[in-house]
Amino acid sequence: MQNRFAARRDRLIATLREKQLDAFLVTNFTNVTYLTGFSGDDSWLLVSDGQVRMISDSRYTEQLREECPDLSCEIRNAGVDIIDSLKTTLGEFGFSGRVALGVEAGSMTLCEAERIREKLGTAELIPEPDQIERLREIKDEQEIQAIRESLACAMDGFKRIREQMKPGWTEVDIRNNLEYEMRKCGADDRGFPTIAASGFRAALPHAVPTPDHHVGEAELFLIDWGAKKNFYISDLTRVLITTDKPSDLLREVYQTVLDAQKKAIAAIRPGVMAKDVDAMARNHIADAGYGDAFGHGLGHGLGLLVHDRGSFRPGVTTLLQPGMVLTVEPGIYLPGWGGVRIEDDILVTESGCEVLSAGFPKEFDEMFL
Repeated sequence: MQNRFAARRDRLIATLREKQLDAFLVTNFTNVTYLTGFSGDDSWLLVSDGQVRMISDSRYTEQLREECPDLSCEIRNAGVDIIDSLKTTLGEFGFSGRVALGVEAGSMTLCEAERIREKLGTAELIPEPDQIERLREIKDEQEIQAIRESLACAMDGFKRIREQMKPGWTEVDIRNNLEYEMRKCGADDRGFPTIAASGFRAALPHAVPTPDHHVGEAELFLIDWGAKKNFYISDLTRVLITTDKPSDLLREVYQTVLDAQKKAIAAIRPGVMAKDVDAMARNHIADAGYGDAFGHGLGHGLGLLVHDRGSFRPGVTTLLQPGMVLTVEPGIYLPGWGGVRIEDDILVTESGCEVLSAGFPKEFDEMFL
């Protein structure tokens, strides 16, 4: 269990050598988790070539022993500033004069940076805004397995709630019961706030569920949900058809979105630019006459965060690499009528891609409630 975290830290240490940094201070709690397996917060990780130490406080002494038995820890008591503990640790690492200290400029506040400069004096803070995020973009086997398990919880929870759903349930009912069912299926938590939107409210890509709108009051019901399992998150969207006689518009919009998604997924393989995958779906939707109704990116990275590093959007020239996990979620949103979004989670493989949620129903005729 611990070897994978040590291997991740070794990858970070290799970048320190390349950039001629003496040490790297990890203050983003998600990145601390990625490098250590620690599930708590309020803790920093100091990494140098040959030495690693967690800087935490007495609330987490036993938790650190359980979760990170291989880590050296600096445990501070109440009243001791974490920056004072950082200064102590740097001294014990042998840095008594100037130290080139890499910091997470993308998440560290200006206030924190100024306080570190004041207290450390000789430290030169080198901004590295996404150093660890770049490492996280390529998932290892344990991460991919965790996403698979998270997806299983999300899909099983949805299957259960779909069997229970009936006309009259509110958007809030759907949200609450789905999140409960995911936990019953083994999820540690929901991956993010569940979106449940009836009819015209599905035109809001991030609709917040309300108790005022119900299953059956319109011909469609959109649900965007995910689970969290062993730190990792899944993300799916499906549209249920809640009438026996769907309109021609619903059939047309749904099939357009589904075909756009399939075209995009078929284009995913190593070496392809992210923007070109986005264009496959975007052009298909535009050719069908709905170009102005698809305003967001085609997808985003997925991992420890629901919106992790990486995306399918116009202008993104990132080349896909094996181990990347991203969503593919085209949508068409028509104010006053509703919206259709279909989302699956995709792993880039050596030869192409794998739909991690493969087999989960999404064809039009499979979506009747």
